[in-house]
Amino acid sequence: MPTFTTGLRNLTGHVNKDGTVLIYAITAQFSTISGGEPDPTKLVAVIDRLEATSLPTEPHPDGLLENFFTLQISRSGEVFRGVAFAPCRLFCGSDD
Repeated sequence: MPTFTTGLRNLTGHVNKDGTVLIYAITAQFSTISGGEPDPTKLVAVIDRLEATSLPTEPHPDGLLENFFTLQISRSGEVFRGVAFAPCRLFCGSDD
């Protein structure tokens, strides 16, 4: 059985001025072939509407909302243990 994602852990996020949220997480992996070594994990992100309380009935026209994007994959024998924001005083990529 190959390695597959079983869930998400270590979530953090940011609320944007346009009513969307940007959520970051680390994947939780499972494998029967790893021989006790850590399975590679991924840093993923998803953008969603803050107001959303149910699953969407149609895909978003530009495909950006409700889709996971892989930002980084850990190397063989390594795992990501979390994700966090670091404070900054200058523009840090957000819309605030």
